Amino acid sequence: MTGTSAKQGYHIAVQVVAIDRKDPATDFVKGRDLLARLLAQFGCTTRVPRLPDGAPDWPEGFTGSLSRGADWAIGIVTRKDGERRVGIDTEPVRPLAEIARYAGTFLSEKERAVCQASARVPENVGLSLGFSAKETAMKAFSSPQSPIVPFDAFTITGLRPSTAKVTIQSGRGASIEGTTVQVQWMLFRGHVLTYLLYPEPPPGFRILGELL
Repeated sequence: MTGTSAKQGYHIAVQVVAIDRKDPATDFVKGRDLLARLLAQFGCTTRVPRLPDGAPDWPEGFTGSLSRGADWAIGIVTRKDGERRVGIDTEPVRPLAEIARYAGTFLSEKERAVCQASARVPENVGLSLGFSAKETAMKAFSSPQSPIVPFDAFTITGLRPSTAKVTIQSGRGASIEGTTVQVQWMLFRGHVLTYLLYPEPPPGFRILGELL
């Protein structure tokens, strides 16, 4: 499953591939092959090596993100234009009794209340979404070229059926501290799938809704 989109200056490539999580070596190779194919859609033939922490080492002029589901992986790549950043993450939707037991390890009480307050979003989905949205934001705002922003610097401050608000409460860069971003989300193959495009695209721009 693959596609590209170019709207209002946003040139995005996204693709889903099958992987085998029981075979980490093959899983890793398929993930890097996926990123290489996405870059090729922009005419870039450079491979994507791995940094010491395991993150992709993007070629000059590009940025992207990679996440893995139960037996599939999804990647997103875009041209790095100015401050443009992207992040993507997926988390399995677990039963409420299961996820509620450890939600406190990644959500504050206030965040849990936000994630469980929407009558249009089931509670277990909201809690899974809370973690995934923060992970997506952390991926987008952390890179070898900029200071790493810790996970607990991101706070869920709003939740709607297709978007979550994430605020950067504290960071190692004054330019992003206090910034609130809109993380798009959807349900996909039994998972919560979240992605972030920054700066925020025009209203109604939903890359995954168009391509998946």
